[in-house]
Amino acid sequence: KVEGLGGGTKGPIHILRTEIGELQAKLREAQAEAARASEQASTLEGLNKQHVQSLAKIEALQAEVQRAKDHSEHMEFLAQQYSDQVNSLHQSLRDMRYDLQQQQRSQQEERQRARNDLVA
Repeated sequence: KVEGLGGGTKGPIHILRTEIGELQAKLREAQAEAARASEQASTLEGLNKQHVQSLAKIEALQAEVQRAKDHSEHMEFLAQQYSDQVNSLHQSLRDMRYDLQQQQRSQQEERQRARNDLVA
């Protein structure tokens, strides 16, 4: 018996064609969903790469900040050493001036005594 000649009943070929059509529609939906999922995965992969790059930049900046901090601390240490040396040199200069003044006074006193001895 040829399909459709039987008068109103749906034969196995019609049922199969209907099922094939439904399966093809489901397949198209699944393909569209897979394409959307692939696009989302690609977007997420791009975001993940950006996140990794951002983390690498943050780590590099943290390392740079630490180097700058270490350098700053070292410069403060050197500045303190320099200040201590300058203060020490100033104190030595004051001591030398005081010693020089004492020597000059002693020499003046000796000269004065020598003059007094000559006059007397």
